[in-house]
Amino acid sequence: MTTLGSGKYKIEVAPAGVNGQRLPPIADVSRGLERLRWNRKLDAISSAIAEFVVVPDCFDDLCTVRTVWHELRVRRDGHIVWEGPIVVKKTRRGSMELIAFDLSWWLQRRFIPGGVLIGQSLDLAQIVDLLVAASLSQTFSGSPMDPAFLGFFSSRNVQITANPSVAATSYRYAFDELRSWAQTELDWTVVKRAMLVGNPPVEVRLPKLTLNDFLGDPEIVESGTDYATDVVVIGGDGRTVGIASVESVLGIRVPAHLRAQVREIVQDVSDQATLQLIAEQMIRLRYPSPVEIKMGTGAALSPKAPVCIDQLIPGAIGEVDVTGFCAERTLQMSELVNLSVTVTSKGEKVATDVRPVVTV
Repeated sequence: MTTLGSGKYKIEVAPAGVNGQRLPPIADVSRGLERLRWNRKLDAISSAIAEFVVVPDCFDDLCTVRTVWHELRVRRDGHIVWEGPIVVKKTRRGSMELIAFDLSWWLQRRFIPGGVLIGQSLDLAQIVDLLVAASLSQTFSGSPMDPAFLGFFSSRNVQITANPSVAATSYRYAFDELRSWAQTELDWTVVKRAMLVGNPPVEVRLPKLTLNDFLGDPEIVESGTDYATDVVVIGGDGRTVGIASVESVLGIRVPAHLRAQVREIVQDVSDQATLQLIAEQMIRLRYPSPVEIKMGTGAALSPKAPVCIDQLIPGAIGEVDVTGFCAERTLQMSELVNLSVTVTSKGEKVATDVRPVVTV
């Protein structure tokens, strides 16, 4: 692939995949493309938004696009970098906008079959594997269903076990369950047709990035609103708790007038050991005030940055050094949480957001 900032793009529309497989495209709508934005996210559904000027050569192709039944496919230098179901189609005089989400969007529309997890004590990554498989494998009536990315699921154990259960009458969405487990040590992301789960979800090590690798002004955000010295995590049964403090976790004594307490409720966990790990994790995240490095308005990675698009996967880890900014923390091991790419007639802009790496 080419360096950042100089990718050549092709936009295709294809039928929704069957049995997790890609189907041949029905249209190449690149010619009418005016603006493209696509991203990859950690613990969230990613999206792609394509804006078109309607011209005679591509109007008929765009007219045939059907939400949910069709997927948007983004190619960069001939390689697929993003794909997923088209969920919104906006038509105006002389223009059209297609909004698509990655394949995890389906988990918001699929129930978890009752009893699928009962009696199984498994690693959290294995639980998510079962949740995805169960929710995508059959309809509410029990008939077979397209398993979307079932054959492209990759999980890495996080060494935390749980024994959850889903009642037969709960009608609980798979995505709600996935979001709950993402509050623990488990992270997930979707890249193309693959769902990656673990801590981290991928074994990708980013090269060290320095101030010279950024264009514009990245933002270093220290958030006192997330500051905490004492954490209580309450399980779904309302009785089991995990309790942690800066003294018990970090061995640091904080004066009484500077203490801040935080309560978190995790509906799907009642195991005390897991709740305790979550509480300790929250202390590490919230004390001292956490720092994120974000790409501010107009900021982007330089074409000279020693990294390529394939490496920029949420969950990838590397050192970020922004020495020179007026901030206490300027060098830290960081985790990529968001990749955002914008393509216009002026070219490609690639931006990333990172957060501090926190280990238990």
